[in-house]
Amino acid sequence: TLFIFSLLKISPNVLLFPYKIGGKIQGVPLPISWYKKLIFATKWIIKLLRDKYNRVNLIDIVEILILATQNKGLAIKKKNFYN
Repeated sequence: TLFIFSLLKISPNVLLFPYKIGGKIQGVPLPISWYKKLIFATKWIIKLLRDKYNRVNLIDIVEILILATQNKGLAIKKKNFYN
């Protein structure tokens, strides 16, 4: 349960969906469900683990998730940057 709680903390609240208005494609922010929030957070963690340049290991991921439950760390900064 702590794992799911930390995933929901680092996941985005809204996503930009493409919407065509007058011949232009614009991003419209729409809220997403809790299930999609879990999917996006899981994809972000997998992307961190596969990154060859930063070499993030599993212990670092656990540390990121623990700090996310306390509203600190890299994940919260990334979430606030995009919101």
